[in-house]
Formats: sequence, C-alpha cells, structure tokens
Amino acid sequence: EGKHYQFWGIVDGKPVSGGMISTNGKYRIQKMKSFGRAEAFAITVEAEGGSVTPTMNTMVVMGKS
Repeated sequence: EGKHYQFWGIVDGKPVSGGMISTNGKYRIQKMKSFGRAEAFAITVEAEGGSVTPTMNTMVVMGKS
C-alpha cells in the first residue's frame, strides 16, 4: 500500500521515466511512454505518484534491449 511500479527506459546511459504501472487487480495492457532507442528497460517500486529518479534498491527487473 502506498507504493507503485514505475517503468524506466535507459537512454544514453540515463534513466527516463516511462510512467506508472497500474496494479489494481486486473490485467490490462497499458500504453507507456515511447523512448525511441533505449539501451535497457527497468521497473522499480516507488512511492505513490512516482519518482523523478529510480530507487535502485527497489528495482524488480531490468533487461537490455
């Protein structure tokens, strides 16, 4: 409670927020921000409303593109 997943793209070595991931108990496809060319993607757990920078110790997944 009070936490949300946040999607990140790593562009030119820097994290760029792609938006918040809704987890209201229903599975649905969500449109996220487009990054053009991203080197990697990650998901972190952030305080409700999101963060301007990712909290690295709450990262739940990261993958290279």
